[in-house]
Amino acid sequence: MQFVPYDLNLDFMGRKKVFIGVSLVLLLASVVSLTFKGINFGIDFTGGTETHVKFKDLLTTAAIRDTLKEFGLGKSVVQEFGEPDKHEFLIRSENRRLDLEEFKAAALTALRQNFAGQDLVSFQYEGGSNAYLKLATAMSADKVRELVDRTAFPGMKLDPESDRVQLFGKESDNEFLIKFINIAQEVEHTLITKYGREQVEVLRVETVGPKVGKELQRDGLLAVLAALFFIMLYIAFRFDMKFAPGAIIALFHDVLITVGLFSFLQLDFSLSIVAALLALVGYSINDTVVVYDRIRENVRRFTTRRLEDVINSSINQTMSRTLLTSLTTLLVTVTLFLVGGSIIKNFAFTLTFGIVIGTYSSIFIASPMTIYLDRIMERRAKGKA
Repeated sequence: MQFVPYDLNLDFMGRKKVFIGVSLVLLLASVVSLTFKGINFGIDFTGGTETHVKFKDLLTTAAIRDTLKEFGLGKSVVQEFGEPDKHEFLIRSENRRLDLEEFKAAALTALRQNFAGQDLVSFQYEGGSNAYLKLATAMSADKVRELVDRTAFPGMKLDPESDRVQLFGKESDNEFLIKFINIAQEVEHTLITKYGREQVEVLRVETVGPKVGKELQRDGLLAVLAALFFIMLYIAFRFDMKFAPGAIIALFHDVLITVGLFSFLQLDFSLSIVAALLALVGYSINDTVVVYDRIRENVRRFTTRRLEDVINSSINQTMSRTLLTSLTTLLVTVTLFLVGGSIIKNFAFTLTFGIVIGTYSSIFIASPMTIYLDRIMERRAKGKA
C-alpha cells in the first residue's frame, strides 16, 4: 500500500538546522530538568509498599486519597484496579524516610522523660517495624507498654495491637520489643478507622525494601545502557562510519528527551517505564535502519548526485512505510493510554511519545548527521592528499 506518492519531494534536509536546533533546545531542557527536578522514582526504585484493597461500597480515588492525606499518608498514590464494579484499588506508599541516628536520639530523649527514675541502657532501631528497649532494672511489660504509649516517636507510629510492647528474651535481661506499624498496616488501619472494618478488605500487600529499590535502579540503568551498547555494535557492523554515529546519536537523543519529559512532568518512573524505554530504543533504531538502507542503496545508484539530495529522495521514498508503521503503532499505544486504565497509563504514554520522537530523530537527527560526517571525512581526505 502506497500511503503517500512515491515521487514525493519534500526538502527535509533544507530545514535540518532548524530541526537540529529544536532538538538541542529539548536536550538542554531535559538536562536542566534532570539536574534540578530529578526523576520521580516509583516504589519499584525507592522502596515502598503496594496495597491491593477492595471496598464493599463504591468509593472514588479522590475520596480515598483525601482520607489517606487526612491521616498523614498524603504522598500515597491511589489507582483503580480492574473493573469499576469490583471496587478495587491499588495504593502505593513510599517507605518512611528517616535519618536513623536523628530518630534514635529523639526517641531516646522522649523515652527518658517518660521513664523518669529508670536507667535506660539502650534503645536500638535499625529500620523496619521493630525496636528494642533495654532497662537497667526490672519492670513489668504492662508498665513498660504504658510508658511507651506516652512516648512520641517522630515519624513513626506504634502498632495498635495489644502486643506492641512485649518482653524480649529472658525476663532477667530486662529487654523489650517495641512494634511499630508498617506502611501497609498503617494504610489498612487508616481505611478501617475511616470506613469501618466491614467495608475494607486487603487482598494483597507487596513490599520493596530501599536496598532492593537501589539495586533495581542500578539494574534498570544497566539494562538500558546494555541495549544501547549492543545496538551500537550492530550499527557499527551493519553500516560504515558515515552512518553509524548518526544512529547512535539519535538513540541517545530519544532516550534523554523521553526521560527528561518524565522529569519535567514528574511522572512516576517505574520498572514498566524501563521496559518502555527499551521498546522505544528498538523502535527508533528499526526506523533509522530502514531510512539508512534506502540512503545507502541510492548513494550507490546515483553517484553523481549530491548526498543531501540523495538523502532527501530516500526519506521521501520511505515516507509511506514510515507513516504507516508509526500510525498503526500509535493507534495501539494511544488506545492503551486512553482506555487501558491507570496501571499502564505511563507505560502507554512512554511508548506513544517514543514512537513520535523515534520517527522524528530517524529523519531529522540521524540523516543530517550523515551529511555532516561525510563533510568531515571529505575534509580529512583532502588534508591527507
